[in-house]
Amino acid sequence: MIPNGTEERLCYAPVMEQQATAAIAEPVLEEGSLLTRKQAARLLNISPWSLDRLRQRGRLPAISLGPSIVRYLREDLEAFIRQLRQGPPPRNLS
Repeated sequence: MIPNGTEERLCYAPVMEQQATAAIAEPVLEEGSLLTRKQAARLLNISPWSLDRLRQRGRLPAISLGPSIVRYLREDLEAFIRQLRQGPPPRNLS
């Protein structure tokens, strides 16, 4: 037999657990925050490997915090998106 009131708490436990998991999985990114490779790729809707290629080709600025630690400024990613909306820079055809 379930004590009075316990049944109600059991019904809401999975919902509260999902909300807590979502808060951990998707941190609030404030202006000026540094993003990981995975977060930056998700923001641009590309794969992490494509993000690496953009960085290696000099098309996307990044901050190196160590030999294998790279972070991205949210503002830089948003500027990159704005640049793509305006179109690529003109090519030198000479």
